[in-house]
Amino acid sequence: MDTKFVLLLVANIVFIVLLRMSRNRKRLNSFLTVVFMILVTLTVIESAYRLFFRGETGPTESGNFGSSFNTPVALTGFTVKNIPDLQVTKKAANGALIYDAHYSIIPDSGFNSLPINHRAGYHVSDAARDSVEFVFLGCSFTFGTGVPDTASMAYRVGAAFDYNSLNYGGSGFGTHQVYQIYKNKYSTVPDKKKRVFIYTFIPDHLLRAKGIYSWCLNDPYFEVENDSLKLLGPAYKHSSSARGQGLVRLFSLNRTLTIISDLGNAAVQRKGAAGVTDADYKRVELMLADMNRSIQARGDKFLVLHWDDYKGLKTPEGGYFVDGPRINKMGEELRKQGAITASASAFFNFSNIGNTIPQDNHPSIQGNLLMANYLIEKLQTSGIK
Repeated sequence: MDTKFVLLLVANIVFIVLLRMSRNRKRLNSFLTVVFMILVTLTVIESAYRLFFRGETGPTESGNFGSSFNTPVALTGFTVKNIPDLQVTKKAANGALIYDAHYSIIPDSGFNSLPINHRAGYHVSDAARDSVEFVFLGCSFTFGTGVPDTASMAYRVGAAFDYNSLNYGGSGFGTHQVYQIYKNKYSTVPDKKKRVFIYTFIPDHLLRAKGIYSWCLNDPYFEVENDSLKLLGPAYKHSSSARGQGLVRLFSLNRTLTIISDLGNAAVQRKGAAGVTDADYKRVELMLADMNRSIQARGDKFLVLHWDDYKGLKTPEGGYFVDGPRINKMGEELRKQGAITASASAFFNFSNIGNTIPQDNHPSIQGNLLMANYLIEKLQTSGIK
C-alpha cells in the first residue's frame, strides 16, 4: 500500500471527524457531507480497482533514486538532484532482483555552466590528454540505467581513448533536452579543444519533444515556425498533450487515484502518439540540423547512434506510431552535412536477452559494452586516436 493511498484513507477519517464536529452548523455540515460522499465513492472505486482490476503493478524501485529526477529547472524541465551517490534497487513483482545500481552524480562545471547535475563519465588527470573530449547526450540509454559507472557506454569510450568523457544523458530526456544542453553549453566555447558529440537517439524522443508523457509537463516546448524553432516555455502551457497530462494529474489528486491516473495517462499518450504531425518531425529535424551545423563549423564531430528498435512504439493495429523511413531520412540528411550516423541494429541484437536488463529493456553491462565497442570502431575510423 503506497503512501498516497494511505493519505487518502486518512482523509476519509478526517472528514468523519469534521462531520461530527460540525453537526450543529447545518450549512457547513451539508457541504462537508457532499464532499465526504464524493471522497468515499472515489475511495471505494479506487480500492476495487487496485484489488481486482489493476493486478500486478510490475517492478518496484527503492533507494534514493526514484524521487531524484524531480528538481525543476527551466533549461531541461527537470534534473537529477545533487546527490553524489544515487542508489536504486529494482525488483520484479515477485521480488526477484532486476538490478542494484549506484550512480555517481556531479554538478555541471566549467564554461557556460548549466543548472543541471549529471552522471560522472571517464576522467583523466594527465593534462596532456585533455586535447579531445567526448560529450554524450541522450536519455537513460546514454545515462546507463542499471549498470555501474565504469560499465556505462560513456565511461567505456572515454577509457578506451583515455580522453575525458561527459555524460549528459538523463532518464526521460528527449531531443529537446539534448538540444537545450548543447545550445546553452556548447554553441559558443572559449577553448580550442576538439570535441566529439555522441547522441543516442531513440524514436520515442520525438514523442517526448511533443510532451505526451506524464513526466514532460515542465519540459521546454519548441514550436516550429516555417524553418525555425521558437522556445515557448514549459510544455504544460503550450502542448495540448502536456495540458492533458496536467488535467490527469489534477483529477487523479496527483496520482493518488490510480484508476484516473492509469486510464488518463494511457488515453493522453495514445492520442498524442497517434496524432504525430509533420511539425513534430520537423521539430526534431531542425534541432539535429542546427546542432550539426554548429558542430561542423568548429571542426568537431557529431555522431548520432539511432536506436532503431521500434517495438515499443507499435500501434494496436500492428503499425508504428513513428515513421521509421522518415527517421532514417533525417540520418541521411545529417550524413550529407558531415555527421556520422549509425544504426544500433547493425551490431546490437535486440532479441538477445543478455544484451538488455531482464524486465527493464535498458542495455545491460554486456549491451553497454557492445555499444561502446561499436562507437570506438566508428571513432577510430573517423580519425580519433
